[in-house]
Amino acid sequence: MNTFSFLLNTKVYYGIGSKKNLSDILRAERWNSIGICIDKNIASIPIFEELLHTLKSQSASSFIQEIDITEPTYEYLESIRTSFNNEIDVIIGIGGGSALDVAKGIAVLINNDKPAISYRGFDKMTEPVIPIIGIPTTAGTGSEITPNASFIDTNEKRKLGINGEDIRPKYAILDPELTVSCPIGPTISSGVDAIVHAHDCYISLGHTSLSRVFSLEGFKRVYNYLPKVIKNPDNIDYRAEVLYGAFFAAIGMIHSGGGVTSVLSYPLGVHYRVPHGIAGGVFLPHVIKFNVDNGLKDYVAFYREIDDKKQNNDNEVGHLFLNDITSLWNKLGIPNDISQFGYKEKDKQKFINDSLTMKAGLEGNPIPFKEKEIGTILDQLTVN
Repeated sequence: MNTFSFLLNTKVYYGIGSKKNLSDILRAERWNSIGICIDKNIASIPIFEELLHTLKSQSASSFIQEIDITEPTYEYLESIRTSFNNEIDVIIGIGGGSALDVAKGIAVLINNDKPAISYRGFDKMTEPVIPIIGIPTTAGTGSEITPNASFIDTNEKRKLGINGEDIRPKYAILDPELTVSCPIGPTISSGVDAIVHAHDCYISLGHTSLSRVFSLEGFKRVYNYLPKVIKNPDNIDYRAEVLYGAFFAAIGMIHSGGGVTSVLSYPLGVHYRVPHGIAGGVFLPHVIKFNVDNGLKDYVAFYREIDDKKQNNDNEVGHLFLNDITSLWNKLGIPNDISQFGYKEKDKQKFINDSLTMKAGLEGNPIPFKEKEIGTILDQLTVN
């Protein structure tokens, strides 16, 4: 049993119908002027129209910004900042990780006047950040409880966040009813993202005994129920399990740090606009294979959480687990060829160099993972 620290400053309401707590939150906090960032793709869906109507009827003033970008940039954040005035009491983000990250960014910019990119890094804000409520409509990113918001710097071609405890949402509402309308594509992407979080954080050298509890529980629920959601997208109970699992995976991520899979996903997202969950998913089987081939035994715990698995010799389990992940990925349609995104052999060194800048994630892998290993996986994922 190792030592650990634990912090979750977000008050979380989870469960079917938990969106009803939103009115009570606003009333208790006396937040009368609200700003809303909502994914444009869901704004006209009846359940969200009703939610927006409730918010508008309860507030003295409100402003709604529809978010129409899947991989937010600092330029985009800058382009909408003037739509929000400094009298807003609270920012509410409704949508997937992108909408929630934009909400966090706007919460920073309302009182902090410098260009958005000036706050790239950790705790660069000098003025108070507006309180944030995160309401995810996908299950996977964890943005509703993390102290991070990711944006692409289009000049440097890098994905670097605005980070700090002040941008961690004060409240999060995890209502499975709000995820039912999520299309299959984003459902798969976000669910895969949660599995990547659980994987990277469980094996990370920065893990703790407590973070592993959350990572493993998160993996179990998302892995076992995501395929059921894909077959039965309207099943609220299956959606609830995946949302619950993604939440646990995010807690594990907060308390252990990222890993190789997440690192490799960033250049794929920045340069080729691949959705973050899919970008990580592409690399996961190859990272697992590298670790298993080099003797990592940590996959025993994952394998035993998969439904209907018999006990096997621990020396065999790593490859059996890899087979299961590969089979699931095939069912979900996760690509095994990054050239289809536009990647070419001439991009290899740039991709490697970008990955090497994220040392913490690479160094978190229990088996040394450096330039050679990145290049090998890129070659494995490229059809000549």
